[in-house]
Amino acid sequence: MKITDIKVPKRYRSNYVNIESLAISIVNNGLFNPIIITQDNNLNQGGRRLSAMRLIYEVAQENPDFELDEETTTILLSAPKGLLKGNLVKDTHYRVMHINDRHQELICELEENFQREGITWQDRAKLIRAIHTEYQELHGKSDKSGAGWSFNNTSKHLNLSPATLSHDFRLAEALESEDEDIIGAKDRASALKIIIAKAEEKVNAEIHKRESARLAEFSSSHRLYNMDAIECVESLTKGDFTHVITDPPYAIELDKLTQVKECDDYLEFTKAQYIPYMLNLSRALYEKMTTGYFVCFCAHEHYHILAKAIESVGFKISSVPLIWYKKGSPTKNHHPDRQLSQQQEYAVVAWKSLTFLNAPGKGNVFEYTSHIDIALRFHITQKPVELMKDIINTFTKPSEVILDCFIGSGSTIKACLDMKRGFIGCDKSEYFEDTKLSIMQHKQAEK
Repeated sequence: MKITDIKVPKRYRSNYVNIESLAISIVNNGLFNPIIITQDNNLNQGGRRLSAMRLIYEVAQENPDFELDEETTTILLSAPKGLLKGNLVKDTHYRVMHINDRHQELICELEENFQREGITWQDRAKLIRAIHTEYQELHGKSDKSGAGWSFNNTSKHLNLSPATLSHDFRLAEALESEDEDIIGAKDRASALKIIIAKAEEKVNAEIHKRESARLAEFSSSHRLYNMDAIECVESLTKGDFTHVITDPPYAIELDKLTQVKECDDYLEFTKAQYIPYMLNLSRALYEKMTTGYFVCFCAHEHYHILAKAIESVGFKISSVPLIWYKKGSPTKNHHPDRQLSQQQEYAVVAWKSLTFLNAPGKGNVFEYTSHIDIALRFHITQKPVELMKDIINTFTKPSEVILDCFIGSGSTIKACLDMKRGFIGCDKSEYFEDTKLSIMQHKQAEK
């Protein structure tokens, strides 16, 4: 057989180094292992040996691809005449292996290179993925019925762990994309680290992109302000909101009642501050409202004086208060040894202009447990979202805008999201950003 008759299909081993040295060894010592070709004269094993014999032939023909020193040229020209003429002897220089198809060729190439040092991690990765692709072309890609060739089939066939196979696939894809960082990696482990780092960077960039988009959507459709309630209301335009549902501090010395760490960041009114502040806030609200309800939670001891303050600026006051009955959980008590503990909280119900309930005939008692998992709670007076949803459904209609001047833990705002109401919220506390994040997470979970 002439050496020029041997065809070389796509090879996955590319590091044919020191060909001159191998050619000299073949001249001096002969060829220990013949190359393997298929019945169609396609090279299957021994690409480096074939390259060395071709170099001998090309030197004899005076057309090598690169210059050789005089000593090497002299040695190669001393090769047997058959090699110089490109004549290969069967079983000495080559052997024929009958191979059925291309995927079997690839398996043989893999086995020959896999069991010895020499093939680079780059070539190995590309070869392994090529084998997988060839088998899929032969058997079809796997489907839900279990037919076809799958990733697991290749893993079992090559006796490679799924993790190793997955890594090789990722390496092959990166190499085919001509990623310079991967191509230039010093070894397989380094290349994998680069791929993982880039994948994480891509995922983080996508997360940031989506969070930014959600924040932009959130900011454009709803408004939250980290500022004082009166300043916030005065900054709004008349008609910006329809109803007010809010839960201001109760001016009841909550820190002394509870003596828990959560009170450290809780902004409380003193009794002297409470009514003057709520009077000014009510006046500002009345000026900016056109028509709607004003539902304001308060301590029982302040109910009547708060109602009079709200009424004094122009609001109409309901003779029936809203009562939240805390099923199974009485409130704190300054003197539990002398007086009963309350199991309810009150809210003043007021309105401006003629307005109607969204739930006609609704009773004034809202029965909900007050228990909130302390591991999830970050606000000492956190109210259940389900309670606030019931209140919102009672007083407001879908698409109307609700103002909460003291958002606290964000229960009212979360209820607005669930009930498809618009909202404006404000709070000047230090945990405002935590509340805002909690609201955004609730919005995403609700989707």
